[in-house]
Amino acid sequence: MTDLYPDKNTVASLNNADWAWEFLRRNPDYQRDYRLSRAHLLTVIAHVSGIKFLRIRRQCPFAEKWGLLHMFNPNLSSNIAHIAWHSDSVSWAVEAEANATSQSVENIDFDIRTARFDRFFLIIGPALQNLYMRIGLHSSCLKVSGDSVLFHPVRMRFFIDGLDQVRSAMAALEVVRAVKKRVKLPKKQLPYVTQLRRLKYLIAAEKAIKGSFLRDIGATIYGSKRTETEWKNLDSRTFKDEIIRAKRKGLYLLNGGYREFLN
Repeated sequence: MTDLYPDKNTVASLNNADWAWEFLRRNPDYQRDYRLSRAHLLTVIAHVSGIKFLRIRRQCPFAEKWGLLHMFNPNLSSNIAHIAWHSDSVSWAVEAEANATSQSVENIDFDIRTARFDRFFLIIGPALQNLYMRIGLHSSCLKVSGDSVLFHPVRMRFFIDGLDQVRSAMAALEVVRAVKKRVKLPKKQLPYVTQLRRLKYLIAAEKAIKGSFLRDIGATIYGSKRTETEWKNLDSRTFKDEIIRAKRKGLYLLNGGYREFLN
């Protein structure tokens, strides 16, 4: 497992789903389940159209308990890995029915050959066709029935399950609409303080599971010079308490709390 953490530029580009993966992939139990799952035998396939997809031939018994559709390599960071979260684990999944069409461009909702995303891939399996799309910080997952989107432009019907799903579904559908209209969604980033706080939790959690002492965790997060100075101040507990809170929160996120980022 790598000791490297996301650098400044990478951290700025992470959305909530990326952060969830960064915590999950460092979980020793997840790493063990990945080794046992034989998921390493699957590879991402590049279609002649340039679209990347993963063909799943059978359910992975380990994946769903982690909130995933399949087990993915924990050695791959979020900017490299193609992570398919289970649709029941995310708030931005929408059901859709695709119908192949040769009609005019105005009547086509989705054409995989001309779609442009910051990140996109397709999961194909028995009675399964999930599209994972991202533009900026906007993510969506379409659970598609009907015709294959890999070979045809399609007209889509979308299904929303009750009022509780309307808000999250609208965010997901905004990505699809942006693709169809070829418009740019606003480029957003998580607040800088949020990025730094999550990175602090991530570092503290990884150091903790490797048995590092609080002083070492503090040195990694804040630097050796500040840590040494604060550690010698016997009258102040503030610095140590801050490291303890970071460790506690980081381990919580690593051990299941990462699901909060998916809603």
